[in-house]
Amino acid sequence: AGAHLEGETLRLSKIGSMPVVLHRPLPEGFVPKTCTVVRKADGWYVCISLEDKSVPSPEPVPIKKAVGIDVGLDRFLTTSDGEVVPIPRYYRRAQKHLARQQRQLSRKVKGSANWKRQATKVACLQLHVARQRKAFHYQVAHWLVGQYDLLVVEDLNVRGLARTRLAKSILDAAWGRFLDILTAVAVKRGKQVLRVDPRGTSQNCCVCEERVPK
Repeated sequence: AGAHLEGETLRLSKIGSMPVVLHRPLPEGFVPKTCTVVRKADGWYVCISLEDKSVPSPEPVPIKKAVGIDVGLDRFLTTSDGEVVPIPRYYRRAQKHLARQQRQLSRKVKGSANWKRQATKVACLQLHVARQRKAFHYQVAHWLVGQYDLLVVEDLNVRGLARTRLAKSILDAAWGRFLDILTAVAVKRGKQVLRVDPRGTSQNCCVCEERVPK
């Protein structure tokens, strides 16, 4: 009730009207339910959730093809079918440029106009890296869900792993975020994602299930 979209004008209660640039036109018959306004480094964004009761819920797809997925730092993931996805390391690539921009920021007088402009540059660079990583995660998730009906992954404690000396590489890979995206994409398409205890999974043979120390 507090948000109304009229053409390319968004009206918010207690705030007022503002022009918006639509990512795509709203489909007919859908009713806006929630409106979230977010400020990011490069501007303001509005996320509108829509509802149409005539749209059926996705039905579970019969499991015909299953796969096991192992994530890592040498390769982003390896499937039980032998498929390998290389790890992009977006943060590692941008690390030198980001460090140079942060050094320039540290030389500015905090609160000044130059400091604000430089802080925006640093924030936009970090936002660009995050968007690259997110787009890569969605690309891999759609590829996996398009091929398999059941995806079995390790239920990793990413927060615990991020406290080790490999924290920077683990956070750059963002396994936890990827598994959340994979689950969301699978649910929308009627597929299943099963998380299993990671203890011993790298030691057990996938054929005879015998323990084979590496």
